[in-house]
Amino acid sequence: MADAGEIARSVFGFDLRPVQRETVAAVVAGRDTLAVLLTGSGKSAIYQVAGLARGGLTVVVSPLLALQRDQLRSLTERKVPARMLNSGMRHTDRTGALADIRTGKTELLAYFGEHYPAPCGNCDNDRAPSPAPSRDGGGDGVRVRHKLWGPGLLLTRDEHELTVLFDAVGYRHLTPAVLTNGLLALE
Repeated sequence: MADAGEIARSVFGFDLRPVQRETVAAVVAGRDTLAVLLTGSGKSAIYQVAGLARGGLTVVVSPLLALQRDQLRSLTERKVPARMLNSGMRHTDRTGALADIRTGKTELLAYFGEHYPAPCGNCDNDRAPSPAPSRDGGGDGVRVRHKLWGPGLLLTRDEHELTVLFDAVGYRHLTPAVLTNGLLALE
């Protein structure tokens, strides 16, 4: 693990305040941490510095899309590999972000919580979107359309599960019942 104080200085150009230092130390140590601070007191610095100090992917869930965009711009200007996911993104941007996450090219992900859709009743939405499955599972790249999620590409299928990359909502795992109950149709 890298030194959080050094990351704050070298990447962001500032020293952590005492409350930030204490909170970052708790996060880096792996402790459950809640920091309630006033607007403008450096909450963003806490998760950014702590995430970089811990290493690996840090996911930041926030309802403040404009703030996420500003922070993403600031992070990428500082050469921090950061991406964003939200429902307003173009398919190519979303696909690029997911690819960077899968391949470990992203260290900080700004995630707008509304991006994850409600279940359709025949889908396994309790697990996070998984990495791209191999294409040897019988999906053959067939285009499909879901009644709630729109068009997508069938990647794998077997007797227990279908994996579809939907244009609007990313990867989803579905039960074969979606084919018989009319929720999913071949295009």
